[in-house]
Amino acid sequence: MTEGKPKKKQIDVDDFMRLPVIFYNSIGVRPFEIVGKSGNWIHWYFGISVINMSIVLTMQIIFVVTSFRDNGDILLTCNIMAFIACVTVGVLKIIAIQMESREMTNLVGQFKSFSPLPSEWQEPYLRRCKTVTLGFGGLFSIMLFIHSISPFVQYAFQSWWLHLPNVARTLPFVSMAPWEWRKSWRYYPTYLLQMIAGYTAVCGHIAADLTIFSMTMLVTMHFDKLTESLRNFDIRNNRISNGAEEDLKELRLTNVVNKVFGIPLLLNFVSSSVLVCLVGFQLTLGISIDYFFKQLVIIVAPLLEVYLLCHFSQMLITAVC
Repeated sequence: MTEGKPKKKQIDVDDFMRLPVIFYNSIGVRPFEIVGKSGNWIHWYFGISVINMSIVLTMQIIFVVTSFRDNGDILLTCNIMAFIACVTVGVLKIIAIQMESREMTNLVGQFKSFSPLPSEWQEPYLRRCKTVTLGFGGLFSIMLFIHSISPFVQYAFQSWWLHLPNVARTLPFVSMAPWEWRKSWRYYPTYLLQMIAGYTAVCGHIAADLTIFSMTMLVTMHFDKLTESLRNFDIRNNRISNGAEEDLKELRLTNVVNKVFGIPLLLNFVSSSVLVCLVGFQLTLGISIDYFFKQLVIIVAPLLEVYLLCHFSQMLITAVC
């Protein structure tokens, strides 16, 4: 007796939302309500992460103000200002998503309430969604890794490998802290805290974008299916009870998506414009090769971000029209 083939898993909303949810959960954020209790630990973790990130942001602002007052290094000041823009937008995006948590929950619930589409239909959309979200998340992760680890690698190589005397210690995002760290063991935990702050800011920044990409792909997929049904005169009202009502629910999705992601989209374009201007100015100055490539990654990331947002928006417009 031959065993039948195992039943293929039905693709659902969770498959599209898996990566943005992972990024959000890694900083203690629940983008939408999940059935069951998650415990208070995630709220404590999120609170500690925000406090740590706020301390680093405050140090960056103090550094920039002091630098302008004392006519400090303009190149370093512009670099810190770019970090400030990234951290600020990350914080604002987290706040915006938290404020719209109920709407996000309703939006995910609406997707789950629709009649499930065949997995064969969803597979190309899911594959495309994974390609974009993994690529985009990977690019920002590489950017974060380069800027987080390179100062320590440089210090460790000069001090531990070459045994150079009096090697200067630097921090990844700003060489200021509420305590003295340069000549004591506090350097290492201070460095780690700044790395965590950078991770929190970057996750808050890109997780919103990944959510937008995933939600847009879901909406586009449902509109494409609805369009096919209309072309074949196969409107659901003729096939199932309450079919027309379900079709109208899909048509209202764009309004909900716009309400949830309107502010994060605005923040994206503002922050990308600021980053491109600041980094573009630095690239016009005489800088070292390693610094040039570090800044090149920073300028490529927001340009790609704007392109993908425009691409997905156009894809949605095409599906609706």
